[in-house]
Amino acid sequence: GLRMSTKKQQRRLTRYMVDAQIDVLNQMTGEVIGSVVDIHTEGLMLVGLVEVDCIYMVRLVPQEKAHRVGDIELGIDCLWSSSLEQGESCWAGCRIIDASPEAVAKIECLLSDFGRPRPD
Repeated sequence: GLRMSTKKQQRRLTRYMVDAQIDVLNQMTGEVIGSVVDIHTEGLMLVGLVEVDCIYMVRLVPQEKAHRVGDIELGIDCLWSSSLEQGESCWAGCRIIDASPEAVAKIECLLSDFGRPRPD
């Protein structure tokens, strides 16, 4: 029964849609490379210009009313992506691989103030 219990523990955290635009910037260039679709403290999904198996140092910049949460700096590893159209943007699932306690606290703040669990 050992295997069963580890499987349970691996169940992903609830993902939250956020009722605010959150821009994803490349920390190195300052360019906007996408926007957040949903997020939790261990990962996020975005629509943007990222490649699978690449690691990005990003700055999440909440817009409008969520702006008071402040910028959130993270390292993310893109695990998968799927193109939307012939265009350049894609859906991309990313794991958060580098986050300070402050960054995690900001994500939690974002979720408690503006998040709603995805119905899945």
